[in-house]
Order: sequence, then C-alpha cells, then structure tokens
Amino acid sequence: MIWAKTPAFIAALQSIVILWQFIYNICAVTSMGERYTSFGWVMLEVISIIPGFILGCHVTWRLWKRNAATNWFFRVIAILYLVLAALVLGYFLYGISAKSHHQNERQHSSSYRKASDWWIYYFGVMLYWPAWLLSLTYFCLGRPLSEEDQ
Repeated sequence: MIWAKTPAFIAALQSIVILWQFIYNICAVTSMGERYTSFGWVMLEVISIIPGFILGCHVTWRLWKRNAATNWFFRVIAILYLVLAALVLGYFLYGISAKSHHQNERQHSSSYRKASDWWIYYFGVMLYWPAWLLSLTYFCLGRPLSEEDQ
C-alpha cells in the first residue's frame, strides 16, 4: 500500500525543497546586504516562493487523502505559477530571436543570449521548478473523491 502514497511523498519532497530554498534565500539576502535587501529583491527571492510552499502542503494533503476538499485560493496560486512559467518560456523564445537593438540590422547577440539563458536558469529553473511541478500536479488531481469512490 506504500506505492499508492508515493506521489504524496514526492510532493512532500518538493515542498521541502521550496522550504529549503526559502531559508537559503533569506540567509543569502541577509549576508549579501545592501542592494540585495531591497524590497524588490526580497520579493523576488524570498516572498515569491511562499505560495509555492503553501500549495505544496495542500497538494501533499490532497494526494495523501483523496477526499480532502480544496478551494479557489490554491487554484489561484497554481494558475499564477503556471502564468509565470509561460512568461519564462516567452522570454526564452524572445531571447533566441534576432534583435536590432544597438545593431545596424537584426542579428543574434551571443552575449544577450548567454545572459538571458542564465536569468532563465537561475530565476526560472532553480527558483520556481518545484512550484511549477506542484501546480501541474494540482491541476492533474481533479475533483476530490467521495468516501464511497475510494
């Protein structure tokens, strides 16, 4: 029967990863100081992953207990994280296209491409991937099961 609860364990591990990211980013922001303690940077690095942890706890509970109820709050969190994933994908597509900014004609700028790849990797992949997976899991769960369906 433990195999039936494996998705719940995986969701719990993703929630733990988000919690570890939260603690690590708080330590990083406070140790680097100055510019990194600004409101915008703290919002980007620390505060923006708190809803992912909340969603992870809810998804873990829903996977563990299939008849657990859900509400609109978790749906909104999941939608926001998926919109963020779409924005990151759009920025990736923009980064690989040719640009004419500061150029005589449209051409690919390798320095901009490398910088945008790094931004996508750090802010998109490293910071938000557990929340994106949990958002997809939330939408794959469907409606809660009734007692007689289990």
